[in-house]
Amino acid sequence: MPLSMLSKQVKAIQPDVTSLRTLLDPNAHKALQHVYSNNEVDDLLEITWARYADLAPSVPSQETLGARFMVHLSALTIAMYEVRMQSKKELILPPRGIVEKLRLPYV
Repeated sequence: MPLSMLSKQVKAIQPDVTSLRTLLDPNAHKALQHVYSNNEVDDLLEITWARYADLAPSVPSQETLGARFMVHLSALTIAMYEVRMQSKKELILPPRGIVEKLRLPYV
């Protein structure tokens, strides 16, 4: 297969929301379980994914697969931030041991 054809195929690949959800949802539950109930986390995630769906069409096309994932992850981060800021609860950092166990950055 000529390199130009392979390049066109790679350019056509878009990030898969199901894959992104598979990566994000379990980690979000771990990170937020000390502040929210499981149902509240589920609700926050549903709202986040709905907001991401609103933002995704405006994400600029990128040349490489890695760049496409990065800009989509940026849109997802914006969606998460907006939903989190609309939430009523304060985010209280867990004890340092939990942060290290989850491998989350300690702010």
